[in-house]
Amino acid sequence: IPTLLIASMMGVMPSNKAMTAEEYKEWQEKSITAYSDLLKVQEGILLTPTNLFKEDYKTVGIGHYLDGSSRSRDAVRRALLVLDDPSSVTLSIPHNIHYNDLMRGSVSLTVEQAEKLFQVDIVDYINYASKLSPGFETFSEILRKNIVSATYRGSWGDSPKTRNLLK
Repeated sequence: IPTLLIASMMGVMPSNKAMTAEEYKEWQEKSITAYSDLLKVQEGILLTPTNLFKEDYKTVGIGHYLDGSSRSRDAVRRALLVLDDPSSVTLSIPHNIHYNDLMRGSVSLTVEQAEKLFQVDIVDYINYASKLSPGFETFSEILRKNIVSATYRGSWGDSPKTRNLLK
């Protein structure tokens, strides 16, 4: 436990100690909160889908890029789809929000929906950042935050030379 405590204070997951599932979950939740706080400041919130910086696609919520990709569609589905009746297989989206309507900018999200979408996105991008960055769990919290931020904003995946500097 002292190793875990020191590592937690430094923002580094201890690599030389097996963690219990509960310890790992606590460490992961703390990390997700840290990443979320940084990205929320960087991204802001857009309830109405908007084309930013002359990009081809709109952005909505907390930096969700509506590019039509399967990842984007799946994140919206996971965040906003609910069952009308838990015993039914009929799906609907609260307030009749559909992905293509978001892409066109013909509907807006509520703050709660934007937050739900962000919670799905952040986990996806933490996992992607980790996949792109061998040893990710052992990096300092500030480095992990910036890697997740760069991944979320789209630049980390396109920077193989920079990623190789961490090896």
